[in-house]
Amino acid sequence: MPIPNDCSWTVRKLMNLRNLGQNFVKHSIGNGQATFIWLDNWHPNGPLYKLFDDRSFSRLGSSLYDKASSYIVNGEWHWPRAKNKTIQQIQASTPTLTLGDGDDLITWSISSTGLYSTKHTWEAIRNKSPKVRWSSFVWYSQNVPKWAFILWVACLKRLATRDRLKRWGMQIDSLCILCSQTEESAAHLFFDCHFSRQIWESVLNKFQIHGPASKWEDELDWALNFSKGTVFRALSFKLAFAAGVYFIWLERNSRVFGGGS
Repeated sequence: MPIPNDCSWTVRKLMNLRNLGQNFVKHSIGNGQATFIWLDNWHPNGPLYKLFDDRSFSRLGSSLYDKASSYIVNGEWHWPRAKNKTIQQIQASTPTLTLGDGDDLITWSISSTGLYSTKHTWEAIRNKSPKVRWSSFVWYSQNVPKWAFILWVACLKRLATRDRLKRWGMQIDSLCILCSQTEESAAHLFFDCHFSRQIWESVLNKFQIHGPASKWEDELDWALNFSKGTVFRALSFKLAFAAGVYFIWLERNSRVFGGGS
């Protein structure tokens, strides 16, 4: 079925995944009543419609929407009598019917249970990259989701700070809105800015840690090492670090856009 021109972006993206999803749906033929012979993924060669052009089905006296049951007689395959090499190749590679006259078995092949699984599907289709060293510092069950998200984007260096916006061609004042002393970058905003330093000094004092803040990369390395201590202390520090990054970014946005949280 073609994608409608007036459908939403989300629907269009989902429909573009049809061919990918079809590879995961496997049909084992029983009585053939739940399987389209040409459209469904039951044959070792994949969906059989891909082997033909549109006119082939009419020449075979068949329809694109025929059920497999139309080609089963007394528990055996009964293919059209045609001098068609493709049909002959299909016949030669068609598996023997093993389910008798029971219902067709339809499974989600990449799931260990045969049932649809979001987890298994995501693992199958996602682009996998090497695990970053800070993943467990950002993603853990006790973290607040919105804190984790902002910290994740910050670690990826993808926050829309003013230096990045200026590089994208936006005509804006690039000075840090929290201190108005230097250009706003992630490194400056979170640890070099006078406003941010006051916050971190207050946070670190709770952990009896004293000393000036450094660069983003250095602070992140230090935080990763410090969070490997005792369970309660490490968890408390990770939460405090994530909250600090989140609320500094929130305050920055509040001042940029003139609104609250």
